[in-house]
Amino acid sequence: MRTQLKEFFPGLERAMDLTKKVSVVLLTTYQTPAAIRRMDVRRLGTWLHNRKVQRAGALAA
Repeated sequence: MRTQLKEFFPGLERAMDLTKKVSVVLLTTYQTPAAIRRMDVRRLGTWLHNRKVQRAGALAA
């Protein structure tokens, strides 16, 4: 997964820590940076919170 991110979305790969569950959870639903950007911070924070992600609001921001 890391190789694919580096090739197609290097900025997203740098921002995500793929050893953390939250990164994998986020990328299983929103596979592109554009898809993540389309969600506003509040919606993304709520989405992460519903999936039991710690510090969901801070991560969304």
